[in-house]
Amino acid sequence: MRAFWEGSDSLFVGSAAGFVRLNLAMPRTIVEKGLLRMRDAVQRHQAAR
Repeated sequence: MRAFWEGSDSLFVGSAAGFVRLNLAMPRTIVEKGLLRMRDAVQRHQAAR
């Protein structure tokens, strides 16, 4: 799975600093897998602190 960062904060109205835009126009199974991977990454990051 790949992540593609498109544009910058200037794509959004107001301040988007600190936020990530996700495209969820894909099958639910892929969205679920991606969300679980993000959750696991956050948990590993928190445990490493």
